[in-house]
Amino acid sequence: MASKKRRSAGPKSQVKKPREKVNDPVAPTETTVSVGETTETQSKTVPKPKEQKSKTDGKATPKEAAARTPEPQKTGPKTKAPQRTVKDKPKVKRNIDPIIAVCAAVLILSSVVIIAATIDDKFFSEGDTSAATAWDIVEVDYVGSFYGYYDEGGMIFDTSIEDIGKNADYYRSYGFDKSSYAKLTFTIGGGKMLPAFENALLGKRPGDTVWIAIPVGEGYGDGTSFKDLVSVTGLEIDRVLNMTKDECTTYLGSTPTADGVLNAKTPFGWDAQAILDSESGAYTVIQNPSVDTYKPKADTSDSPDVQYKVTGVTATEITFDYEFSDDVKNKMGDTGWHVKALDNEAKEIFIYGQDSGGVLEYHYKYPTSVKDANGSTISTERNDVVLYFEIRFIGYA
Repeated sequence: MASKKRRSAGPKSQVKKPREKVNDPVAPTETTVSVGETTETQSKTVPKPKEQKSKTDGKATPKEAAARTPEPQKTGPKTKAPQRTVKDKPKVKRNIDPIIAVCAAVLILSSVVIIAATIDDKFFSEGDTSAATAWDIVEVDYVGSFYGYYDEGGMIFDTSIEDIGKNADYYRSYGFDKSSYAKLTFTIGGGKMLPAFENALLGKRPGDTVWIAIPVGEGYGDGTSFKDLVSVTGLEIDRVLNMTKDECTTYLGSTPTADGVLNAKTPFGWDAQAILDSESGAYTVIQNPSVDTYKPKADTSDSPDVQYKVTGVTATEITFDYEFSDDVKNKMGDTGWHVKALDNEAKEIFIYGQDSGGVLEYHYKYPTSVKDANGSTISTERNDVVLYFEIRFIGYA
């Protein structure tokens, strides 16, 4: 994982420039020697030899020492004379060429930048535990749910964690259909996610887990998805339906041949017959329920959340009620839980119930899909409800 980049991008682009070899255009025969904190210039020419004593009269006078011209082959070792010469020139610092001084300073600065960049790359990568701020690029795992957090009875509508998404012990929303799982990467403040989701990580550190509940109005939807459902009893549907071939296929799962009758079950779970008029090409579906309770055709569970209780059948109409399981009724009263059902035109809807003074009030919306701000397809099942998120801060991307 790459490091969390903050202020290192600018200086790093200047690292290579100071590495150019520096030559002294003024005094190519001189080199620089560092003694402690003092930088001095040392001549590469034959150094001034040590004043020697006279062989006849002991010490030489100053005039005699000045008049003498030393012979190079008679001087002492060259390795010792320069050292004493450097020590005897405390004012040589004034002779440093300005270009050399500037280049040395640039070289030192560049070395510091290189070291800092190396530290940034090596020590602030996967181990970066600094608090997140705006415009950081972060990587997270998450679980989104309705009616509470997923491990407290909520209904999962999305997650990046495969072990949770495929765990049958957790409730999953009707719109949850996921075959691949991946961590989520986004920029805090970039607008890719819901603002409350992004802001939840401000000040948090890698390894932290955050739990948030996003209220209605700050999540998905514009507040227009719900419709009032006056009653869950006494709904009416036509007993005889005229359909096209595609409509018949959708309703019954197949179509009859030109010379036959198709016997099949309707989405409500009761029996029906489909007949093709070979001259007009129209399909006629005749529904034949009894006064009984029917499980939806698509529901294969032993205890469906919702069933259809037929209360009357005439030559033209069928009357039925929604019948919810006790578990769904309790959840509706406590949290506003919803179930998927069919309206009186056999269209799929989500029915929501909410306790109001001890009485359950119902409303519904259609399970269509829309594009969010990032172009991703999301179900309107998420719209206009409280969203619960568990966010696991993995690190910086």
